[in-house]
Amino acid sequence: MKILYVLKSFPTGSGIDSVTRILGNEFVKRGYNVFVCCFLCSKNTVFVDSNIKIHEFPEPWEKADSKSNISFLNQIISENSIDVIINQEADVYNVCDLCNEARKGSRAKLISCLHFSLFMNMESKGCFITRFLPKKLVMGRRVKLQLKRRNYAYDNSDMFVMLSDRFAEQYKKSVPNKNFNRLRSISETINYENHNIDFSKKLKQLLVVSRIEENQKRISIIIEIWKLICNNYKDWNLIIIGDGPDMEKSKKLAENLPRIDFKGWQKPLSYYLDSSVFLMTSSFEGFGITLVEAQNYGCVPIAMDSFLALHDIITNGKNGFIVPNNDINAFAEKVCLLMNNANLREKIAENAITDCKKFDVLEIAKKWENLFMELRA
Repeated sequence: MKILYVLKSFPTGSGIDSVTRILGNEFVKRGYNVFVCCFLCSKNTVFVDSNIKIHEFPEPWEKADSKSNISFLNQIISENSIDVIINQEADVYNVCDLCNEARKGSRAKLISCLHFSLFMNMESKGCFITRFLPKKLVMGRRVKLQLKRRNYAYDNSDMFVMLSDRFAEQYKKSVPNKNFNRLRSISETINYENHNIDFSKKLKQLLVVSRIEENQKRISIIIEIWKLICNNYKDWNLIIIGDGPDMEKSKKLAENLPRIDFKGWQKPLSYYLDSSVFLMTSSFEGFGITLVEAQNYGCVPIAMDSFLALHDIITNGKNGFIVPNNDINAFAEKVCLLMNNANLREKIAENAITDCKKFDVLEIAKKWENLFMELRA
């Protein structure tokens, strides 16, 4: 079988990039021919199987469905007899149109994958005018727009994949009269590694791995939590891995706080292994794959309850902690609970290492293969 992924950038840059790379590498191992078409070929600092054929669109992301890009993609589909196109950008109208136009005249089936929740970022401030409108009116309009996007991608695909059964059920309830025979759910994935972690060597270290972008990631909340607790835990440090448009603003908020270190973009593996507790305060996420990565390396996650898929990853009190969204004090309490109790940290970390195995690429690839078989039936 010949599989073609279409996405914004590859192989590094976002969670979508990482998942595509992990699955692509695995499918090559299983004998598939894998192709990638992207708008930006990022610097290859991670392993990508040399058998994956990567192509860059001639026109940029802003002109995704240009005639030039459609012709370019059509040629790749035709010359390589592509069986399945996986659109990793199902939230973008232009990319949906690009994939559909380019596959005309071919046998290729289209799977559209939504890497976000059904109603993504509903609480964002929006444009200047919407800030002065009644909240009920603004939220109602956003719901309609989000559903319009989801329906457009669904109606123009042979299969539509969401990241969680919870998202799928939410979609079904939102459009009760729609035929959902093409709707499936498959979670994000990691390369699970079964480490024999020596917890006695874990550092007294809190970890954040995130893009530094305030609207979604809310690093300011992390800083506020650290401000509440840092003076009582002088042998603990806070490490923040990542970069983004709000890096300087975040550093300024933290400039008078001790033992907080912005490392910029780094490969996070060694930090997961060294750190004891992982923090996430996002206002929304598609899946939150860094939580799973932290679990895999015995770094206990604490996250705010701001997205449905969180409950697929964390069972509260067993393999991590979930605290009410926006409740800084409750979050700080859980951080302190873990900092105070090494035995509890180890117990929850061991559970996390075991539980996150369900997201291993070997398991998730099987689900994708079942979907491919459905399309061929």
